[in-house]
Amino acid sequence: TLPGMKAPEFYALAIDKVRLVGDLVAIVIAESRCLAEDACELITVEYDPLPAVTTYAAALDPANPPLFEDVGDNTVYHVESTFGDLDGAFAEADRVVRASFCQHRLANVPMETRGAVAHYDPGSGEFTYHAASQSPQGLRHHLSNMIGHPMERMRVLCGDVGGAFGLKGFVHREDVALAAASLRLGRPVKWIEDRSEHLLASGHAREETVDIEAAVKDDGTLLGIRAKLIMDQGAYPAFPFPAAMFTGLISMLLPGPYRVKGYYFEATVVTTNKCCYVAYRGPWEMETWVRERLVDVIAHELDLDPAEVRRSNMVLGDKDDRLVTGLSLAEVSSRQSLERALELADYAGMRAEQVEARTHGRYLGIGFATFIEAAPGP
Repeated sequence: TLPGMKAPEFYALAIDKVRLVGDLVAIVIAESRCLAEDACELITVEYDPLPAVTTYAAALDPANPPLFEDVGDNTVYHVESTFGDLDGAFAEADRVVRASFCQHRLANVPMETRGAVAHYDPGSGEFTYHAASQSPQGLRHHLSNMIGHPMERMRVLCGDVGGAFGLKGFVHREDVALAAASLRLGRPVKWIEDRSEHLLASGHAREETVDIEAAVKDDGTLLGIRAKLIMDQGAYPAFPFPAAMFTGLISMLLPGPYRVKGYYFEATVVTTNKCCYVAYRGPWEMETWVRERLVDVIAHELDLDPAEVRRSNMVLGDKDDRLVTGLSLAEVSSRQSLERALELADYAGMRAEQVEARTHGRYLGIGFATFIEAAPGP
């Protein structure tokens, strides 16, 4: 856990209440999948309805009951950070440009859903876990701890994996249930989810919103940024990389290759009755979208060329250039890459074509984005 993060206690299977549609309530083991599915039909669960928390506002409202009583409320993480001369940057500004960016949740959809074969051999004491995983060593370490089996007797093997996009870098509750079942039975136990189960409850990504303010001069000079992020982690924190972990990468990278004198970032993570938040193809992607759209909004409000606003604010990648958050930008070639892209694309010609097309009722868009790759993070 991160400092200040609330970590609830929960289990592989729900023991007191379910917290999302698709929550795990039972494990059924049979000689074949069809027998197991038939046996599932024999299980009857009686549910008593509880109030649902499904929005940022509902999660932040202290009047609503917490999903986990042991953490007290539905705000599981909050942090504020300030870098540079924030007050000076906003005092120097000719205007403050404001914008809000909201990103809906999405589902990772690899060709192969999650699945595994757990094989405990009681004769030798060896435990082999065949998994569709991006992180076999992490899975080995954490499964050993969770089921109480010696790590030197635990192997996790990954063959070809049919896609993942970030989803399979975690230890899922199904992994724990499957390993515990094999350990108890002393037999191999196989599980794979179907596509409907995968879309419903495997993991979702990128439900967050950012309210942002930029201190700017009328010539387009970017002086300072204030940003407030709210992220929805869903019901359960993903393990071992909870949603709160990604707020640090978003905070660190949001200013990008642009010079700013001051920067403030506030992050709040809430828990709701939804599928848990997992990584998806660079889970700090929100910083790129917010920053680059903000520059476009600034250019639009000041009636300036968005390419020129970018170019005039970008660092050159000199040896002393740094993000305002402290990371070195030495030899980062964002400005040179932008200039080369504009040249190759014949930017002036594209703008002329855009104007001409509008006289005929056609709208041609020209977009920009500058991304500093940080996999898996600086």
